[in-house]
Amino acid sequence: DALPSERWLALARELREKESLRLALRALYLAILAHLSERKKITLAKHKSNGEYERELRRRAHEHKDLQALFSKTVAFFDWVWYGMHPVTWEHLDSFKTDQERIVDFAGE
Repeated sequence: DALPSERWLALARELREKESLRLALRALYLAILAHLSERKKITLAKHKSNGEYERELRRRAHEHKDLQALFSKTVAFFDWVWYGMHPVTWEHLDSFKTDQERIVDFAGE
């Protein structure tokens, strides 16, 4: 909750330009969380895990199955990269950015 979603997106662009792909992906993920929080789909808290955010989204947006599925996909990929220490390619980052944009569409502008 330190930054609004637009600021996370700007940071992701800056990091991409610097070719810091892993950190750019993290900024995109935090933009997703911030956007969902801004739309009251989740409540951000330092103590919450990604799994807790998934469960909260299912409760609060139970009628939005596409949003839930796409968010679960992004969580799984973020966890694979961030906690699994896997490298991020340009293709990964582009795909993740597309998913981030779709989540914004599903959650509402």
